[in-house]
Amino acid sequence: MKPVNRVAILPNLRKSGVVRLLQEAVSWLESRGMEVVTTGEAAGQISRPDLEVDPGEWWRHADMVLSLGGDGTVLSAAGLVSKHPIPVLGVNLGSLGFLTDVGEAELYSTLERLMKGEYEIERRMALQAAVMREGKEVGRSYALNDVVVATGAFSRVITLTTWVSGHEVSEYQADGIIIATPTGSTAYSLASGGPVVHPGVETILIAPICAHTLGVRPVIVSAQETVTIEFSSDVGNVMLTADGQRGFDLKPGDRIVVHKAARGARLVRTSKASFYNRLRTKLRWV
Repeated sequence: MKPVNRVAILPNLRKSGVVRLLQEAVSWLESRGMEVVTTGEAAGQISRPDLEVDPGEWWRHADMVLSLGGDGTVLSAAGLVSKHPIPVLGVNLGSLGFLTDVGEAELYSTLERLMKGEYEIERRMALQAAVMREGKEVGRSYALNDVVVATGAFSRVITLTTWVSGHEVSEYQADGIIIATPTGSTAYSLASGGPVVHPGVETILIAPICAHTLGVRPVIVSAQETVTIEFSSDVGNVMLTADGQRGFDLKPGDRIVVHKAARGARLVRTSKASFYNRLRTKLRWV
């Protein structure tokens, strides 16, 4: 692969020790002639305003995004560069870490390999969701893990009529519904009883949340299909969330149209551990 010479760093500043790690990583990279940029907030935390670049412009300044945090930080990074083919390397400072490839202890040895071009790119499909209201698009979201329609703090049953490429699947009575990628199959969908899907299999998962009919089960459809959901219950406080980070308030009658995104995510991989190795380790199947 092409050697990495320019790095954009996205740290989760809420995590303990991340400012120290950010400062150390910047010094390490610059001492080896690497170009470094980061967000304005992160640059302010280490008193380096010269490093600030709007994330919307990272594609002009970086060969790779270095995510310091957990899976949520990787999801944020993937969303920020979704329109451009910039790979993301996740450094796990959290607990589970299905998307993060290395821990803090392996950070600098991994960066040395990247400088030599010794890494691989793992491509992951993503989803694009549009909210249609009275025939007009009023919201749009990108998701590497999942798109979720659910109630807020007060759990109430809502009616969600679901179609796949124009064919009605069901009128779910449930707390919500998850539309997930294979990457998201090990996230909220898994907690809701959905299957684990290998990330190399391009498909879309439909998983109702706590459906009020025992016969309801998750459904897997082709990645070429379009999933449409109509929210028709007048219960208030119903939201669409993308990757658990970006939210949009819904109104009765809204339709959410979900399909495979034109550009997926590119994750940096340096280890030879397989998806099944990660499953056994992360889910403690050993």
